[in-house]
Amino acid sequence: MKRFVIPLTALLLTQQSVLAEQASPAAEAPKSNKTASLVINGKPITDEIFFAYRSEQARTRPELARGMNEQQQVRLLNQLLNITLLSQQAEKLKLDKKPLVAAALDVTRMNTLAEIMIGDYLKEHPLTEAEIEQAYQEVYVGNPATEYHVSHILTKDKESAEKAIGELKAGKSFAEVAKRYSSDPSAAEGGDLGWLGSDALSGPIGASVTSLKKGEYSPGPVKSDFGWHVFLLQDSRQLPTPKLAEVRDTIVTKLKKEKLGKWIGELREQADIQTPMHKEITEKLKQRASEKPARD
Repeated sequence: MKRFVIPLTALLLTQQSVLAEQASPAAEAPKSNKTASLVINGKPITDEIFFAYRSEQARTRPELARGMNEQQQVRLLNQLLNITLLSQQAEKLKLDKKPLVAAALDVTRMNTLAEIMIGDYLKEHPLTEAEIEQAYQEVYVGNPATEYHVSHILTKDKESAEKAIGELKAGKSFAEVAKRYSSDPSAAEGGDLGWLGSDALSGPIGASVTSLKKGEYSPGPVKSDFGWHVFLLQDSRQLPTPKLAEVRDTIVTKLKKEKLGKWIGELREQADIQTPMHKEITEKLKQRASEKPARD
């Protein structure tokens, strides 16, 4: 069983740093302060600007969201000074007026507003304990996960896979046939892939493996993007149900994404979305807006 596979727009994937900032008491935004941290060529760098820059840097340096020592503050101020000087020089040269640069600035502004909107929406629509408990029951308690001990033979063409199956039918061991025919590195181990969870078994591969009984191999070649497979199901086992505390963060992330996905879908339905030159794209965008998050 593949858990929490939710197709979302790239927009939803940008929210993590903002949400982390909002959840951290040490990262609360400063109160409005007219005193500038720096004044560069007459441009004041206020506490709010410094905080915004710190939040941006915290994307790749999470420790900054938990507080900074004096050395870190000086380093960030120095970086901000350099950025300000460079941006001022760019404005003098009117680089911000170039079409592609202006478009990039618009995208940056939209991304920032979108992230803030996501954080604000989740604050106004918090998850309840009942929702978290229900998701836990449905996904973990009601659908215990299974792992599969799988071996496979991977060939570049269907004919080679069929020959491998023929030798298996003739009584040769799977390991022996795998070493002879398989192009996968696992061939050295007789094709043994070890234990795989449902998240690693999707599409035709997953359907083939999960349809087998213990000790059975694929009756026919299975096509994938990598070539042609022959699978052997050595064994399967049901995993113990994790406690809610162990999977709570995963559940919360999943529910937030679902909530955001549904809301953005509603915004799409209400919006006037047009691509005059490509009507088929407009229709696909409308269809996409009505799609529900998928879960295997």
